[in-house]
Amino acid sequence: MDTGKVQVNNRFAADRLLHAYLVVGPEGSDRTDFVNRLATALVCDGKDEVPCGHCPQCRKAEKGIHPDILHIRRPENRTVFPVSTIRDLCADTFVVPNDARRKVYILHEAELMNAPAQNAFLKTLEEPPAHCSFLIPIADPSLLLVTVRSRCGELRVSGAEEQISDLAREAVRSFLSAWRRSSLEAVSFLQSMDSGKDSKEAFWDFMDALSAEAIQAAAAGKLSFSAWQVLNRALDTAEIYRRHNLPPGYCIGMLSACVAGQPAN
Repeated sequence: MDTGKVQVNNRFAADRLLHAYLVVGPEGSDRTDFVNRLATALVCDGKDEVPCGHCPQCRKAEKGIHPDILHIRRPENRTVFPVSTIRDLCADTFVVPNDARRKVYILHEAELMNAPAQNAFLKTLEEPPAHCSFLIPIADPSLLLVTVRSRCGELRVSGAEEQISDLAREAVRSFLSAWRRSSLEAVSFLQSMDSGKDSKEAFWDFMDALSAEAIQAAAAGKLSFSAWQVLNRALDTAEIYRRHNLPPGYCIGMLSACVAGQPAN
């Protein structure tokens, strides 16, 4: 594996993984489950899909005892992250992993880092050792400096506050079930969606629900991480289409092309 490209494997990363992600969403099981599953995937030794759930790395990660998945927390006697904690983290990144091919740092309560602590983190975020990944669960990324946010990718986990109709959720679940059966069936489902003017609002409701449901499916192991990454990039592109007020048919074609070459399992 080319550690300079920070890849997990060919199926997990159709392109290069970023070294740092903000996992954005309200505190709760969806965000926690997704962060833990992604951390497990990053240390997995599986040859095919990750996390495989069978290799020694996965088993240790699932038991919460993996030496290369490090939870960084604010000291209990401090109301904010002291700069010393961040400096210790940065120094530790130069220590090679114990068991896995990479070390994964999960930075809890990152919103409690003050400006000096965030500034101390910048250099490491910008040019980390190739064996390091950072996962930062956070409810409100605006509490971080722009310079920190710009060095991280952003993954959004759905929250209970999202107003998504039951109809849209059911359509998404039908689509994901079709995709798990076969890529062709998923494409047929998408192509059958009416992209006429009257259904425009309903289609974008479907896309909002897809964004919310897909990350939960990935966290629960019902959607492979490789499929989720393909879908996540497609959703980013769909958002651009929406901002430019393009007809849903353009998005259906783009999404169909992405799904066609990627099994969900």
